[in-house]
Amino acid sequence: MQDVPKRIAIAGAGVAGSLLYRALTDLGRTVDIYDLPHRRTACGIHSCAWGVSADFFRWMQGARADPAAYIANRITRVDFGGQTVPAEIYLLDKPRLIRELLDGAPIRSTPIPAGWYDRVLDCTGAARAYLPPTMERDVLCDTIQMRIYSSDFPDDTIQLRYWKVGYCWLFPLGNHRFHLGAGGFPKQCGDLHQMLESAGFLDGNDRMAGCRTEQICGCESTIRLTGPLGARPHVAPDSPSGCPVWGVGESIGTVSPISGEGITHALQCAALYLAHERDARAYSEAVVREFSRMAKERGILEKAMTGRWFSLSEWRAIQQNAARMGIRVGVAEILAVLRELLRHRWIRLADLIPGDQTAR
Repeated sequence: MQDVPKRIAIAGAGVAGSLLYRALTDLGRTVDIYDLPHRRTACGIHSCAWGVSADFFRWMQGARADPAAYIANRITRVDFGGQTVPAEIYLLDKPRLIRELLDGAPIRSTPIPAGWYDRVLDCTGAARAYLPPTMERDVLCDTIQMRIYSSDFPDDTIQLRYWKVGYCWLFPLGNHRFHLGAGGFPKQCGDLHQMLESAGFLDGNDRMAGCRTEQICGCESTIRLTGPLGARPHVAPDSPSGCPVWGVGESIGTVSPISGEGITHALQCAALYLAHERDARAYSEAVVREFSRMAKERGILEKAMTGRWFSLSEWRAIQQNAARMGIRVGVAEILAVLRELLRHRWIRLADLIPGDQTAR
């Protein structure tokens, strides 16, 4: 059991870092927050992200903020390549949430100086800037994201399109604004902009589904899909900063390897840190336990990356993952997605036949 740290440096001013800054400051700790020099994006956030499940309201409790104030739009339908299913998804104004949690706190852009702090919290996401390398192979996925405006396109349905080992999305933010993006692994998916074109979201002239658009901003990012079990160590007792480093959020793998959703998971991980900040082992065990499902999700991702298909239990895990995100996907929708993958020859009919696929 360790003493509660009095002087804390938070590396990374994203969701986890900004929430911990607010919570620890409210507890009377001395907290400084560090991040890269202000990023060259319209919102100052990298990346902006948007979609959250209803769990967002749960994990925002105690943050001295009204969660509903940050919801840009509530969506009740998701279109999977032409198959529409019911859903309950909230589109979050992440830049506003972070700005208000930080409440004007100065963000330091220098490296964290050695000997100044009792603990460093690594909330740097995919960078994992202050923790040692992961014990298992780190799985990192590239994304491109942009916000666009289109008065000609309906703004009441999320649209998803799958593409080999990746997918494209279109989130309506309300008032004819959209968050458009693609994520995947270049070896399997190729150029992400071409993915958006192949999915029918953009044409060669950057028109969205043939409709006039105006791009508001855009950025590129990398996300960690390793899962907490593979992203150990979660705590490093020693570091160049001269104090222990504890990872929180994406830096220790709390992003779904299937959906890429990480905002609510970052909030949950921050809550786990606050509950276990005296005991590094208990914290690491709690993270692995609470996100244990991500180990199976990573196995599904690894299968997809090597061209192997999924068992019935793995399909069920995919369905459960969608349900956690507020998407109710039935057997008919799963079969429709399979038809789409077969039609585009992204999988073969032989992939659906049970048997030993390890030789593939």
